[in-house]
Amino acid sequence: MKPLEWLRAHKEGAIKHDWAPIVIERGGHRLELMVSADAAIVDGIRANIGARGQQLLADALGAMLPTAVILAERHRQANVRLKPHTMNIDTATAAEHSGEIDKDLANDPPAVAGAWLVSDVGKCWVIDRLSSPTVAIAEGDFLDGDRPQGIFGPAEAPGVLAVRVPSERTAAHPLIRAGKHNLIQGDGDPRKATDYSQKALFVQRACVLNGVSSDLGAIYSHPVLCAIVSPDAKPLPARHPGVELLEASPEWRELAGGAVGGADGAGAAPGPCPSATAAAPAPSPLVAAFIQARNYLAVKRTKIDWIVLHSTENAVAAGVARNIARWFQGSSAPMASAHYIVGPDEIVQGVHEELIAYAAPGANERGIQIEQVGQIGRQPRTDWLGDGRPVIERSARLVAAVCRRWGIPLERVDAAGLLAGRRGITTHASVTEAFKRSTHQDPGLAGDKLWPWDEYLALVRAAATLTALIVALCSFSGLGAT
Repeated sequence: MKPLEWLRAHKEGAIKHDWAPIVIERGGHRLELMVSADAAIVDGIRANIGARGQQLLADALGAMLPTAVILAERHRQANVRLKPHTMNIDTATAAEHSGEIDKDLANDPPAVAGAWLVSDVGKCWVIDRLSSPTVAIAEGDFLDGDRPQGIFGPAEAPGVLAVRVPSERTAAHPLIRAGKHNLIQGDGDPRKATDYSQKALFVQRACVLNGVSSDLGAIYSHPVLCAIVSPDAKPLPARHPGVELLEASPEWRELAGGAVGGADGAGAAPGPCPSATAAAPAPSPLVAAFIQARNYLAVKRTKIDWIVLHSTENAVAAGVARNIARWFQGSSAPMASAHYIVGPDEIVQGVHEELIAYAAPGANERGIQIEQVGQIGRQPRTDWLGDGRPVIERSARLVAAVCRRWGIPLERVDAAGLLAGRRGITTHASVTEAFKRSTHQDPGLAGDKLWPWDEYLALVRAAATLTALIVALCSFSGLGAT
């Protein structure tokens, strides 16, 4: 079927497709997913589909293409595994192949009626780091025991796709190995190639990671968590790079009658999952507003080790903190965010403290990121004890409160301390020096030479002492502390 036919069938409710749960446990993480219980069925047929069509249908379903690891785990956890149906690829049709599968299903129902998770011999388009506008990747053909095989990529001959698996991928997962060589006609475009056993399988974007509702797209692209689903533990795109967004496709515009829907930036960098944004914290005496950042990772942490200080690289001025928070929220937001943005006039929160903001590679998973309005990498540089003093005074009060909540010591942690695992307050420059995963040197250049550590820590400790005194007075008076 062509993408237009798939999209029309979806709009008309003619696609039969159900979901089934699987669990992947890797690297100390537990990822709960909903995957296709069987291949998508149209008019009683598991119709074949090209990579472009599968991506557009995934968009329509609010889903994603699986990875090879997800596909292998789906097969491993299937409660119905069907034998191969060998056919002549020149004459076999999707209808014949689908009919043989239905016969097997009738003879091999699962133990729990209606709880099918079916794995049969066939190929599925997947997301892979090799995916590109000119390379489409497929995995499957669960032959020779439980081991899948197959990658479709450009071959030497025009219009032909070679099936192969690089040897570097073979140790990534027990069900992934090098496969046999095969040829499939693709009209010179791997995004359009199919054969009789090409099937449409998906995975829902909404998932649960370590007990917390999360976004699978963010996990695909995360530099560390990607190892849960990536065959070679390297970040992956959330969509096939060679397929336009569903809302922008000519087929979808035709089916939608010219009205293009969807949220701003749909299909761009992964955004928040609904459960993570359901309850924004109410403004407090310290925090003036909560403006949810677009990009962050919805993984609920129970321990924080570091406060990481940054500078926004803007001149100190009122209103800048709120403008930056809105920029982090907008459709053109970078793959970056912060828990708080501190200006001379107010503090704006962008990410819940227990979730992960993208600000300091190497310290994101264990840190709370605080942006401070000011500039150190451009002229005129902010004098943190001069025009920047209102910013650091407000920042110090915030840091004292955050440290109290998370039991973080009110101590400086330099690069060596970060590597040693010491807890406390640090800077982006120190994170860069320790982990060497970025080039940023804010808020005081390399070695923090322009950051007033002594004065700043004195402000933090003074704020902490005042807070402790207020809490003690409230407790003594019976008013309680908030």
